Amino acid sequence: MAGPTDVADLTLRVVTEMRGELRADLLDLKHCMTSLEQGQALMTQELGRIREDMAVQSSRMDRFDQRLGRIERRLELVDSPAG
Repeated sequence: MAGPTDVADLTLRVVTEMRGELRADLLDLKHCMTSLEQGQALMTQELGRIREDMAVQSSRMDRFDQRLGRIERRLELVDSPAG
């Protein structure tokens, strides 16, 4: 039959083993979290580039609209604005 010391030793070994497993799991979680944070940062940068591209395209479309308006007025395809 196992004495109190044997039970204590067994308990200590089990707790030590579990602690090692928890440390390994924690390291895995930290690596996953770092990877997710890096991915999120890259997505934020890409979103910024997309917004910038959209602003540039909007500006170009506005300029084309102005040019088209001038061409239409020159060719008298539309009534000129009152003034």
